Amino acid sequence: MKKLSTISLVFIFFACEKEIQLDIANAGKKIVVQAMIQEGYPPIVQLTWSDSYFANFDSNNVMFISGAEIIIYNQDRTDSVILAEIDAIIQGFPPGIYTDSNINFNANPPFSNFHDFCKEGSSYHLKVIFENDTLTATTSIPNATPLDSIWFVPDDRYPEY
Repeated sequence: MKKLSTISLVFIFFACEKEIQLDIANAGKKIVVQAMIQEGYPPIVQLTWSDSYFANFDSNNVMFISGAEIIIYNQDRTDSVILAEIDAIIQGFPPGIYTDSNINFNANPPFSNFHDFCKEGSSYHLKVIFENDTLTATTSIPNATPLDSIWFVPDDRYPEY
């Protein structure tokens, strides 16, 4: 009896299979903005096109966006940085990555001219203009939280670490 009930349960669970077809609508191509700003470094923005989840990817598929105008303003909109494509600054980089055109890679420390623009506790506004689209965003660099204490606990498995 136990064998018969087990076999019956197996047939019940595996007999109810049905293949379904999902018709997921394509949302169309949209501009995707990935940006980073941090204290002491130049802002970096990458522009790409969105794509369908099930789309095939090949080398002929151009995902990067070139020729956009990108401006970053400080919180009071009194100072700004106009970003240029890295490919125009240093040949060989992929298109679609933008940063400040006045980067000094030989500075010590590198990017030292950004200590005045990118400060913690400040807000920034990003404006991207490409063809007939204007995209905007606002972010801030949070204040650093100082350490109030530090300690370690030895690992029982590896006491030498």
